[in-house]
Formats: sequence, structure tokens, C-alpha cells
Amino acid sequence: MPGFAQTALSVTMVIGPVVGYIDQYFLIKRKQSSVGFNAMTCAILLFANDLRSSFSSSSIEEELIAEENGVIRGTKPWWRQRFWSWDHYLDYINCLLGFTTFIAFLYMLLRQYPAFIETLGALSLGIESTLPLPQCISNYKNKSTSGFSLIVLGSWFLGDGFKLFYFIFTKAPLQFIICGAIQLSVDSLIVMQFILYSTFIKNKFNKTSLQTDQDNNCKLIM
Repeated sequence: MPGFAQTALSVTMVIGPVVGYIDQYFLIKRKQSSVGFNAMTCAILLFANDLRSSFSSSSIEEELIAEENGVIRGTKPWWRQRFWSWDHYLDYINCLLGFTTFIAFLYMLLRQYPAFIETLGALSLGIESTLPLPQCISNYKNKSTSGFSLIVLGSWFLGDGFKLFYFIFTKAPLQFIICGAIQLSVDSLIVMQFILYSTFIKNKFNKTSLQTDQDNNCKLIM
């Protein structure tokens, strides 16, 4: 039974996070706009998993030799524009290929040093722990959660809660538990934003403010 539970937890960890992003994709496609969804979320996911692949695999060199040639051929000046706000899909591919090639080059040079491997793992965890933060900041600036999938939030909140339980259950290193706790805390803030920025709360707050203004005006007239 413990072996089955471990397998079930692992499968859920892999499949669970994907579900929310499928709904976000269809939401963006339906509205023909990505307004409300912070694109930096994608950047954090890609860079964190890129680092993690170097941390957990020793066969990355073969895969990335071909990618290096692709980076050399990419000549678009994406590096001169605002990061992760480019106009062309190829610019994102060039950035990822450049980053992957750079990490692979460091990996081939320094893979014999345990400290380097541990640093890659720590960087991956640290970057991934900030995954919901850009969305939380965007919601706060816009005072709205419109355009952001509720299913993505649900997958984040439930997934990160499950992940934190998984790390504790499997007695993972402390840094895994800390990063999971950080993610779950930010997820909780976004849940609060969904409530505070909802139409019901906004209308109730506006009615209260209007009633207060009317009462103050009456007092002034008297």
C-alpha cells in the first residue's frame, strides 16, 4: 500500500498542474486576448524546469548540441526589448535556446562538482517558488482578476497544498518544504484577491461608500 500511495502521489504531481493551463489556454483563445494573465508565469515555469532538467539528468549534453547551432542562427535582436514581452514567438524560442545552451555549457564544465549540482537544484526551486507571484502583483495593480482562469488558481492552490503534503510525507529536504510553503502562501493571497475583486464585493463596497457620502452631505447641509 505505501508503494501504491507513493506512485499515486507522483502521478498526481505530474498530471495535476497541467489541467489548469489547458483551461487558461482556451480562455485566452476564446477572448482572443491574454489580458489578465501574466506572461511571466510561463517564463518562470520554463526557466525553472530548464534548470531542473540539468539538475536531475546527466544526459542533457547530447540533446543540446543541436540546439547550440539553432542559437547561432537566431539573429533577431530580442535582447534589446523588454524581457518576455516580445512580438514574435521565435524571440521566446531564441531566449530559451540561449539559456538552455548556457546552462548546458556550465553543466559540461562543472558537473563533477557537487556544489554546482546543488546550486542548480536550489535555483530551480527558488525560481519555481515565485511562480504565482507575478500574477498576484498583476491582480493587485489592476484591482481585478478578470482574464485569469479560476481553474488555474484551483490547480495552483490544491496542487501546491498537495505538493507541500507530498514533500512532508516523503521527508523531502527542508528547502523543498520551504518553497512549497511560499507558493501556497502566495496562492492564498490570490484566492483572497478573487474574493475582494469580485463583482459582489465591489458592488457592496461601492454602495457602502455611496451611502457614507450621502450621509456626510446631509450632515453638512444641516
